[in-house]
Amino acid sequence: MNRPRPLRALALPATLAAAIHAHAQPEPAAVRPASAGRIIRAFDFEERESNPFPIPQFWEQITGDPAGAGRIVYPAWNEARLEYAGETGDTHTTDPYRGEGSLTLPTRGGSTLLRLEPGVLPIFQGTDYRIAAVVRTRDLTHARAFITARFLDASGRRIPGAQTISSPIISNDEWTPVSIDLIGEAADAAFIQLDLSLLQPREFITPRLGAFQVWEQDINAAATFDDVTIAQLPRVELTTADPINTFVGDNRPVLRGLVRDLAGETLDATLVIRDIDGGVIESKITTLSTGSLDETWTPALPAYGWYEASMRVENAQGEVGASRIEFIWLPAPTVMTSMDEALARSNSRARTAPTLSPDRNRFALSIATLPPASNTTIPRLVEIAGSGIVSLPAFDHRAAAPPSEQNLYPAIDALLIGGREVTLSLPAAPLASAGYGDAWTTLCGDAANWMPAMSPLLEKYGQRIRSWQIGPIADGGAFWRAQPAAEAESIRQGLSALVTGPVIAIPTSVTLDWPDRVLRDLGSEAELFALAPADLTPEGLGLFVSMWHADAASAGAAPWLNIFLDTSRDPAEDRRAAAADLTRRAVEVWKRAFSTQGPAPALGLHEPWTISKGPRPTPMPAPELAAWRNLIDRIADRRYAGEFPVGDGVTCSIFVPASGAEPGRGGMLVAWNRWADPDRAVLETHLGDGPIRVVDIFGNATTVTPLPAPSGQRPNCRIPIGAEPIFIEGVDAHLVRMIAVARLESNTNEQERFILVENPWPRAVAGSLTIVEPGLDGNGIRDRSWRISPRLSRFMLQTDESTRLPVRFAFNPAQEVNTRDLVLNLELSDLDGGFIQIRRSLDIALSTMRVDLAYITGGENGEDVVIEAAISNTGEAPLTLDLTAFAPDLPRSKTTVTELLPGRQTVRRFTFEGAFDRIRGQRIVVSVADVYSGAALTRSVEIR
Repeated sequence: MNRPRPLRALALPATLAAAIHAHAQPEPAAVRPASAGRIIRAFDFEERESNPFPIPQFWEQITGDPAGAGRIVYPAWNEARLEYAGETGDTHTTDPYRGEGSLTLPTRGGSTLLRLEPGVLPIFQGTDYRIAAVVRTRDLTHARAFITARFLDASGRRIPGAQTISSPIISNDEWTPVSIDLIGEAADAAFIQLDLSLLQPREFITPRLGAFQVWEQDINAAATFDDVTIAQLPRVELTTADPINTFVGDNRPVLRGLVRDLAGETLDATLVIRDIDGGVIESKITTLSTGSLDETWTPALPAYGWYEASMRVENAQGEVGASRIEFIWLPAPTVMTSMDEALARSNSRARTAPTLSPDRNRFALSIATLPPASNTTIPRLVEIAGSGIVSLPAFDHRAAAPPSEQNLYPAIDALLIGGREVTLSLPAAPLASAGYGDAWTTLCGDAANWMPAMSPLLEKYGQRIRSWQIGPIADGGAFWRAQPAAEAESIRQGLSALVTGPVIAIPTSVTLDWPDRVLRDLGSEAELFALAPADLTPEGLGLFVSMWHADAASAGAAPWLNIFLDTSRDPAEDRRAAAADLTRRAVEVWKRAFSTQGPAPALGLHEPWTISKGPRPTPMPAPELAAWRNLIDRIADRRYAGEFPVGDGVTCSIFVPASGAEPGRGGMLVAWNRWADPDRAVLETHLGDGPIRVVDIFGNATTVTPLPAPSGQRPNCRIPIGAEPIFIEGVDAHLVRMIAVARLESNTNEQERFILVENPWPRAVAGSLTIVEPGLDGNGIRDRSWRISPRLSRFMLQTDESTRLPVRFAFNPAQEVNTRDLVLNLELSDLDGGFIQIRRSLDIALSTMRVDLAYITGGENGEDVVIEAAISNTGEAPLTLDLTAFAPDLPRSKTTVTELLPGRQTVRRFTFEGAFDRIRGQRIVVSVADVYSGAALTRSVEIR
């Protein structure tokens, strides 16, 4: 029940602050918050002797239906009450957080709200305030406690948009500190009003089923509040000079630190910049004797990439304010169409679109939540992301009406004029009046129910935008519907009233396998927007693209596929690792995107930013956005042309210019180490005559100095390859492809094999290959255990022609089966300056068998050594084998295998009793010989 009270005389803000500050002094210094000296009002609910009423002074309980919801929201039976230590309530004994008193808001069904009367808390304009309390909830299952603070004008009226609500509070019968900040941006703010509430789910959860939602509620629960304080905060803002905190090329990042404080105490402001690895780049401390700071700062950043800046303001007791911002610094792009020009054309009603590279139109950006100042930030975000395809909400999820000319429309116009292909997403919010909870179900229904909400948007853009996304990007509900193709056609027909040839964009996930029949029924008048989870491996994503090509070919006229890579939102995750993983996933998609004759999927990024907190929120770019922009500059207008052999566990992909590529596009390698030993993850070869540059995932380039080369040999480049992808620019694409293809495998101890050579040049090529190793040991002395004929082979190849150069290898049967270096010298007739040395792995093996060795120790004290030889018949005829084991200074041991059938495996064991200490650190050799063919191979195992 509302209890009217006389409005007590109020002091001026400064006097009131001093009086409340003095009242708050008895707390021990060890437990006082840093803002204790800034408290302008405290409600400790210690009113046993001064207040006979059940609710605190200056507060009123709200009952009934104050917001016009058409029902009793706050029933009168939920009576808030002051409780004191030692008293017994209806269901429990009170236990205040401090002192004797506390305030309890119970529920027996429905919600409970206690509101501070207007005029009780006068404030300074342009000042920020922190509202803090301790809260304990009891028996909450569905309901939650909340603290709400808002500004009122001088007449006691609410100021639109000047309100802050806490997150839902549940504490399981434990006192929990809660605080919210109220930012003093409203020019006409004169008072603060507080709400303490216990709300049922219906009051704070958006219904998914509209009018059909069934609400559960608590009917015997409570929330208790204590020590509610209002403290004046210094205004602390850290911003950059760019609205999306992104800087390109010579436009270096500029930071602005702003502190405004009215408390009159000395403050220290500490400004720190950290790189993506958490290392401190710069820091500075400024003492603010006047309580104010307004300073710009251009930090000396060492490289392009992602950075975080923070500013911490402290008084003698500790922190009283803080702000942080994330920003990126990018290299100047190779090619990019400025959205500033497009936005200017939009404002001037010009309709001439600039030209984009067709390949750059394959890159997309998905926006799920409209950022602040959408009309300016969205075009800039699209420009930075380098995207030709953009998906963004047609409605703000926080509003129930279409956008107006003042917010989203200018952004859409700028994107269209800038040559971007725009898809508008239709979330459920503006369509909820139709009585359903999701856009797909609503749009499948009678168009008369949803057309009034949609017609202004369709009338404006129906002739300029064809693609309409039904629901948010993460929504995969259409996949589970019984007849998605028929319903998509129904939606398309409904939109056709105002849209020319609408294309239905269906949100899905790459983890969902659409049946071929559904893809066929959807046809080319639909497209799939498939979200790839951030934890999906690059290999898994590449497999999905390959499977999609097969499914689309089977279905025939399948929908167009757009793959959007999700980004991690966990700030505790290794940010550099997340950016590197995004690069690997994108490269794997691009490698397989053009692997068949079918349409290549578009590749997109899903909302790679967060929104900063504070009075002027802005998009803060994630490291993935910086990596994405660099990735586009690297792989646009390039196509995958095979792998360059570096070693097991290393990915090194060759990219060559696409047909009709941007001028100046050359060859490139993209490499990363998956699991190889770092000493073996090294690319060492000749890559061309031009300057070779290694570019990291953020666009920082380092020129590679070629290694000194012997006379007559072209110099090699030596490039270590780590887990983080690198882009190797400036390579001779044709030469690298020829080097990559040249290979040989030997399968018997003496047989004819071939060296494969291909001509990737658009002209005829003549040259020779000389086999240098094996044949020489590490000291340059000829190794007589090898016989190779011929060592020199010549070739003449036309464009795209390949040949196999025959060569016969013979090696000593005692030569151990392993991987040896094969060194080839390549000379080309029209390539001046010497030969190119190619190093490959030569696998010595038999096509008819495989032998694997292992050992175990046995005996009472582990003194025996047991060698296990696993023999597999990989040929087409039975094998009869002689096996001999050689141990240092011990008698040899023999055994046999008789008639081992093709495809079968057997194990033979050799036991050396009491030999462990004698042969520890040495190798035991096992020779396996085919009794009939004479083919033999040798393996060894080290005893450790």
